[in-house]
Amino acid sequence: MSRGLLAEVRAKRLLREARTIRLRAGVSTRRVAAELGVHAATVARWERSESHPRERHLLRYAELLAMLLVEGEAA
Repeated sequence: MSRGLLAEVRAKRLLREARTIRLRAGVSTRRVAAELGVHAATVARWERSESHPRERHLLRYAELLAMLLVEGEAA
């Protein structure tokens, strides 16, 4: 499996838990959206699986979620 494909698979796994990760970290959709350069409503739609991040946002969003997850476990 190529590195890019593996990263995408990991990213999609994180996205399934995105809302839970974000809420446990105490982070708003507005803050996540600001980090990614999208609207808060867009992040909310991703979390409800009404839409999915485009490729240019997918890996960055997964990186942000992973960071929040690690920070949450360290707390």
